[in-house]
Amino acid sequence: WRIEAARARNARGASRLKHWRIMFESMMTERLSKRSTASRAAFLRDKHLALSDYLSELLGSEPPKVDEALDVVTRSRSIALIDEMVAANPEGFTPEYLAALEALRTLIAEESAQDSSGSRRVLSGSERLSSLCRSVLEKDFSPKDYTDSRHEIASVSDTAVFVDASDSMYCLFKGSSIRLGVTGRQLNEIVRRAEFELLSPMVGVLDLDGVDGELQAIRQLVVEPLKAIGDPIRVAPDGALWGLPWSALLEEEPVVLANPAFPAWTLYPPIGRVVVWANDAGNLPHVEAEARALLGYFPGAEICRTREAALASLREDIDLLHVASHATMRSENPLYSSIELSDGPLMGIEVARSGGSARLVTLSACDTGRVSLRLKTEPDGLVRAFLALGADAVVASLWPFDDEGAGRTMDSYYQSIAEGVDVRQSLSRARNSVRSWREHPYYWASLSLFGGCGRKCRK
Repeated sequence: WRIEAARARNARGASRLKHWRIMFESMMTERLSKRSTASRAAFLRDKHLALSDYLSELLGSEPPKVDEALDVVTRSRSIALIDEMVAANPEGFTPEYLAALEALRTLIAEESAQDSSGSRRVLSGSERLSSLCRSVLEKDFSPKDYTDSRHEIASVSDTAVFVDASDSMYCLFKGSSIRLGVTGRQLNEIVRRAEFELLSPMVGVLDLDGVDGELQAIRQLVVEPLKAIGDPIRVAPDGALWGLPWSALLEEEPVVLANPAFPAWTLYPPIGRVVVWANDAGNLPHVEAEARALLGYFPGAEICRTREAALASLREDIDLLHVASHATMRSENPLYSSIELSDGPLMGIEVARSGGSARLVTLSACDTGRVSLRLKTEPDGLVRAFLALGADAVVASLWPFDDEGAGRTMDSYYQSIAEGVDVRQSLSRARNSVRSWREHPYYWASLSLFGGCGRKCRK
């Protein structure tokens, strides 16, 4: 692929595009030769510059080659996640791997410190911990079955697909290519400024004008150019756009997609098995109230407070899984992000490869929807772990989740779910309820609705 990329950069005319196409097919073929999920997940990490140049060639042509660009995007985004859906099997964990996970869990327990600020996260991190995470990752098992990750492409015309090409950010929407006039690097700086304002209530600053100004600047760049075509509901981000609170930018409650080819689920609430993983850790008083409220709406719900019980609950299909606890995002090794239960941390990698199934997952904990951007075209961390269960949807927080705000959000959200309201509208109602309590978007805009591939990817 490197040879073809070099040829493409030095070619002229029609042969240039021919070399880009050969390069891309070579990448996809070479990736299939990798013998572990870890190496396959990392395979495209150093190839984004070449892919960005290829996409610039397609979208900068006249007319833009939108269909071919969409084909490249759908074949290269979230393919590591799709691999995990196909390969997930608890038998894949070797004794050596399980022992390494247990050593990692012990170190996390030793080094973690509870955050007393009233948010649902555990603060943790050291070079020793990062080193052990890397060591465990190298012991990753090889799945038994390898398949080409190219999958059926659903209708993506109504999805706003953002592309970080080398010359500019683009949005592919309703068959058109819209050049946003800002590079991915420039947009990253703008998003960082917005994040600073969004998180300001954590240090006691409530500057509504400041945060509104930053969000409006982003809205002008990435939403307003689409208005002439329509208002998107489904969004497939790229790069820094993963971290945006899309509910604060769009008119309707959006669904964020890891891959634009994922199905357009009608997200009506499940009516079967309901499971709750809950752990208040002694300093989250609203977690217990949250669990009680959910039991009021779903009296038959099962409560799990230990890691062992949580993993056991995944042995049978779950229709609705609610998680209320502390959580930790590990940016250097996102699959080892964890949920804190009474007997220790449950890591994302254990969830992703449990072989279980959960249709709708709601993660009422901090940073569960945050993306590290180690793989800038697909989600990682805890939201990725639950998408790998074949979920239709995962609701997760983009930043530290205020404990009282979480309780208010979930009470309104599940009241609507119990009434038969679809998930998008239930989440929108919950936002409006919390917004009437606290106007700053830190309190009401943190939850993002991630649309998944669904159980068909597990069959």
